[in-house]
Amino acid sequence: MFQPRNTESNRYGQRFYFHEFDIKTNQFHPQIKQLINFDIDVPLKDIYLSNITPSEIIVTIYRADESVEVKRGNDFSSSYTYSDKKGENLIGHSSYSIQLKDGTPIIVKEEVFNPIKIIAPSNSPVKFVKLIYLHSNSAVNSEELIPYYFLFETISDKKLHLYQSDFYGNTKLILEDVPADIGKNMTRDHFGRLWICTSSGVCKIDPSQLSFNENRSEMVKGLHVINEDNKGQIWFGGYHSMMLFSRYDGFRLKSQTSSGPVKLHGLLPGTYKDRSGHLYFFSEVSGLVGFNQGRTHEVVLKGHIKPLVGYIFQPLKNDFVALGLLNEGLAIAKLYNFTIDSLRIIGKEKGLKLQNVITLAQDKNERIWMGRTSQGIAVYDPIKDTIFNWMREDYPENGLGALCLNIDENNILWMGTQKGLFCLKDVHLFNIEQNNLFDFAEEFQLPGDPMSTPGFLLNEDKYLIVGTRRAVHFIDKKYNGKRPRVFSLKFGKDLDGSEAEQNAVLKDSKGYLWIGAQTGATRLDLNNLPFDTSETTVMLEYFKADDTEIKLSGNYIGKIPLNKRHLEIGFTASGNPMLHDNLIFDIFLIQSNGDTILQKLNHTDLNFIFEYLPPDSYKLQIVAYKNNVESCNVGYAFVIPAQLTERPLFWILLAILIVTIPEYGYGLIHATNKPY
Repeated sequence: MFQPRNTESNRYGQRFYFHEFDIKTNQFHPQIKQLINFDIDVPLKDIYLSNITPSEIIVTIYRADESVEVKRGNDFSSSYTYSDKKGENLIGHSSYSIQLKDGTPIIVKEEVFNPIKIIAPSNSPVKFVKLIYLHSNSAVNSEELIPYYFLFETISDKKLHLYQSDFYGNTKLILEDVPADIGKNMTRDHFGRLWICTSSGVCKIDPSQLSFNENRSEMVKGLHVINEDNKGQIWFGGYHSMMLFSRYDGFRLKSQTSSGPVKLHGLLPGTYKDRSGHLYFFSEVSGLVGFNQGRTHEVVLKGHIKPLVGYIFQPLKNDFVALGLLNEGLAIAKLYNFTIDSLRIIGKEKGLKLQNVITLAQDKNERIWMGRTSQGIAVYDPIKDTIFNWMREDYPENGLGALCLNIDENNILWMGTQKGLFCLKDVHLFNIEQNNLFDFAEEFQLPGDPMSTPGFLLNEDKYLIVGTRRAVHFIDKKYNGKRPRVFSLKFGKDLDGSEAEQNAVLKDSKGYLWIGAQTGATRLDLNNLPFDTSETTVMLEYFKADDTEIKLSGNYIGKIPLNKRHLEIGFTASGNPMLHDNLIFDIFLIQSNGDTILQKLNHTDLNFIFEYLPPDSYKLQIVAYKNNVESCNVGYAFVIPAQLTERPLFWILLAILIVTIPEYGYGLIHATNKPY
C-alpha cells in the first residue's frame, strides 16, 4: 500500500505533481507535469483524463446539467456529448455504450443490448455500485473485453466485488471484498497486476490467483483434501463442519451436501482417484469412502472387517495403491469401482515401528518409503518382504521424521521433516540394510525458511513445489547454477491464507496448481507465475558512528571519528518490480588481516548494528541473494582509528620517558654536587 505524505494536490501556476513508481529503485517519485486547460462554460460534477491507446487520450467531462462530454485525440478536437439524465447512460463511446436499466448495467454494441450477468459469492443478490475505468492498453485493444470494470455490492453482507466483462455481458469475478473507498480508476501493469486507487493509498491485486477462504459460507472449514473429478470439477473436503465438501465447476464455488449410504464425519488428509474417475476419501469414523458426483459409496473390503482409516494414498503399478493407515501401518491393495481387493497389511508383525503412516513414496526398485513426523522414516522392500526403520528416538542428534515424501525423476527422495527439507540422492540404490538414512540425508535450505516443516511436496515438469508454514517454494528444476534457484510466494503477502495444509496439493487437468492452506485454498496458473528475475543493486543508505552520520561517497567510507565505536548501518536493495519479499543477505565484516570477525547469514533486515569495533581497517561485504541465487556482491571499506593511548608507539615513548627522566634527573643532581 502506497500512502503519499501529502494527499492534497500541490499546484503552482500551470503545473501539478503526481507520483510515479520506479521498478528499478522500488520507490515512488514525485513528477511535475504541465496542466492542460479546457474552456468549459458550465458547472462540472467530475472530469477524468485517461489513456485509450498509447497515442490517444480521452477526457470525460461530467457536467452539472446531467450531460457528459467526451473529448478525444491529441488536440482534443474530436468530441461528442450525450445525456446522462436519470442515470440511464453510464458511459458512451463511438462503438459502444454502457447504460443502466432498472439497476442493471447493459452493454449496447451495434444496437444489441447485453445485460451484465453476475454470479455473486454465496449466490447472494447484488446491486450495481459504479464503473471503474481500466488504464490498460492490452484490455482496450482486446476484441472481447471492455476497459471498464463493474463494482457490485452483495445485499446480504454489504461487501464490494469487482467484475470484468466482455461485450456480451459475460463476467468474471476479479476480486472479492474490495476496499470500500475504491476510486473510479485503476491500471494494469505489464505483469498483469491491477493497481487500484483508494482514498487511503494504492492497492495491488494479482488476478492470476483465485482464492477460496473458509470464511465464505460455501467453502468447507478445516480443509484437508483437494481432488478433481472426470468433469474437471475441483472438490474440497473439510474436517470441522457438517458440510464436508465444496465444489468448484470452473465458474462458481458451491457448497455440497453429500448423499448416499455412508454418513461422513470429519474428512482426514488423503484422497485418490481411480482410473474410472471415482474419488476416495478417509472419514474419521466411516474409514475409506468412495465418492462420485456428490454421492457417497461404501467400499467393499474383501477379507477385512475393520474400516480402513488413514491419511495418504500412493498409486502403484497395475491398479494397486498403497494406503498409509491409522494404527495398522501400510496397506497394499487393488482399489477400483468402490472395491478393495488383494488387500495386504504390513504392520507390527513385519517389524514396522511407525504407529501411523502419514506419507508414502515408491522408488524405482518398487520399495515403499513411509514416514511420520513424530517418529521417523521406514521403508518396505516387497521383494524381501522386509521392513527397515530409522526412528528419531534412536538417533537424537540427527534423527528425522517425515510429514511428506516425494521421489522425482532423478531418483532423489525429498523429505519434508521437522527440521526442514532434506534429500537423499539415488534413493533406489541406497543400501537400506547397512546404512543409516540420517547419515546420508542432505539438508536443502529454503531461502528465508530454513527450519520450517514442509506440509506438502509436489513434483511437476518445471518445479519441485514445497509448501511450508511460511510460504510455497518453487525449486526451479531447469536452472543450472552454483546454487539452486528457488522462487517463493509467502503466505499473507503473496498468497492468501497461512501455513500449507498436510499433503493438500493438486495439479489439475488444466495445468492449474491448487494449494491447500490452514484457511482455505488458492489456485495458481503454473504457466504464468509472476516470478522476478531482475538484477539487484545494493547501496548503503546511512552509516552512523554513535550520534554522527558519516557522509557516503563511493565504496570507501573513510576514517570514522575518534572514539566513535558503535556503528549503525542501513542499506537499500533496488530492482524489485514484482514487490516480492524475495531477497536475503549475507553480511561479513572482515579485518585487515583477512579474518572475518562477524557474519550475519540469511539476513532479511536492511539495517544492522555493530555494538563495538576495535581499531583496525575493515571491509564490510554485503551479498544479496534473489531467489536463492547471488544477485549482487558489494564491499565498503572504512577505518576505526586508534586513540593516542591505543597506539603501541605511545606506550613505547612513554616507557622511554619513564626510564630516561629519572636518569636525567639523577645526572643533574650528581653534576650539581660535584666539587670544582
